[in-house]
Amino acid sequence: MRRLKRDGGFTTAELCIVIMVIVILTIFLFPRMSALIADARYSEARQDAAAIGAAVEILKIEGLYDPDGDGLYALIVMESGREFLGTISDMEADGSFIYSHKSGDYICVVRYDSATGSVSDVKQ
Repeated sequence: MRRLKRDGGFTTAELCIVIMVIVILTIFLFPRMSALIADARYSEARQDAAAIGAAVEILKIEGLYDPDGDGLYALIVMESGREFLGTISDMEADGSFIYSHKSGDYICVVRYDSATGSVSDVKQ
């Protein structure tokens, strides 16, 4: 008797089942992954704002802080030792400011409070 020998590989049914499992996992995991990505971007914006705030505090101690000065961003970069991808706005005389960071479709806006040294999310 002759037996049919199956060569290595997958059948169409096996491939369809694997594709369906991947699609189902993607459908359930995508919303959670999107939330994690948004949280990571806000965390990055908070860390940037804290680093900028620390640089501003150093500039205030050194007497170089001028919220209306043209070279303030360059001084902040020099003090912190890094470039920032976001935008600093509403710089106040006490060192408080708003920091916004756009990454893809996400816009993260945080506020640095110089009086407390804290960073908080700004709800839009």
